[in-house]
Amino acid sequence: MRRIGVLTSGGDAPGMNAALRAVVRVALDRGMEVFGVYEGYEGLIHGGEMIRPLGWNDVGGILQAGGTILGTARSQAMRTPEGRHKVVRHALECGLEGLVVIGGDGSLSGAQVLYDEWPDHVRVLAENGMPEAQEWGERRFHIVGLPGSIDNDLFGTDMSIGADTALHTVIRNLDQLVSTASAHQRTFVVEVMGRNCGYLALMSAIATGSDWVLIPEEEMALRWHNQMVESLRRGRAMGRRHETVLFAEGARHTDGLPISSEELQRILASRLGVDVRVTVLGHVQRGGSPTAFDRVLATRLGAAAVERLAGADEGTAPAMMGLQANRPAATPLPEVVEKSRGVQQQLAKVSVEGGVQPAVGGMLQCHRPMHHRERLVIRARQPRQMMHVFHLVSL
Repeated sequence: MRRIGVLTSGGDAPGMNAALRAVVRVALDRGMEVFGVYEGYEGLIHGGEMIRPLGWNDVGGILQAGGTILGTARSQAMRTPEGRHKVVRHALECGLEGLVVIGGDGSLSGAQVLYDEWPDHVRVLAENGMPEAQEWGERRFHIVGLPGSIDNDLFGTDMSIGADTALHTVIRNLDQLVSTASAHQRTFVVEVMGRNCGYLALMSAIATGSDWVLIPEEEMALRWHNQMVESLRRGRAMGRRHETVLFAEGARHTDGLPISSEELQRILASRLGVDVRVTVLGHVQRGGSPTAFDRVLATRLGAAAVERLAGADEGTAPAMMGLQANRPAATPLPEVVEKSRGVQQQLAKVSVEGGVQPAVGGMLQCHRPMHHRERLVIRARQPRQMMHVFHLVSL
């Protein structure tokens, strides 16, 4: 393989630049040419100056930088056959033989569709007289994905690029909130990201000793708010000056309707008679310099992606390089997309029959009830369900 492209797509995640740096420098060391695609898939759709060669020095000094120097976007055009046809045409014009896609489930889904449709688009372009398409023939276009998502919601990897940095950001902000909450005897409701995955909420709740956490994977009891209020009331009765209620933005009621921070504020203020403040951390979770873990993870996976492309032949299927048992490992891209999306579909149905727990599931069983001043209570629902209830009670 002589020439590859690399792009970052979807929501940005700290560590994307580190992954880009690894892809470019390992590929150059392998004797390949590397083209950077700017603004995600939009760059491949528009072509021209949005697809440019990258040299060794172009990725210097970016290891510690948040965001992505290539830019990113959520491309609606990529969802259409016409948009993907333009992607194939511009990729052929640039002589790309492979592509590294750094992004979340939507970006990797687009990569899989592009791989599946590639022969058909090439055939049409060849029939229309495009020399590059005629020369391409029946060869396959090789794609490798990298998991770039602060939600840590992708199947096939123990950790996604950016999740560790986002977790540290949440923890740092929660630690700062605790001091002011205690000073004023306030209760704080804190919303963190996690559309369909409670990883950030659950792990930060454990790490900060938060009093209650609500996540999408949790099958809510019919009167969950009563349990929450009574738990917090007991803490106050024992002399606790503040409480922290943490919830992921994707948490839902038993009927599937989303839980809002304003709703939690109203319940706690009216039932407990305390001063309740809401903090939505929002996009601050995406920013900042990546942690050492994310820099190393992104570098290892970026290097592994290039090695897979370098050794690719006509039988090499598209895959995502993820971290499994502390080693880079390839998972077929169709499996990543199917199982990641499958969990989302199950959560949307509220009541599920079994299922895969992408990121949170593997972490749950390692936590056991604690005693003394801080007690973590974990109650699992019926075996047929993927949902679990987590009550964190700091006494």
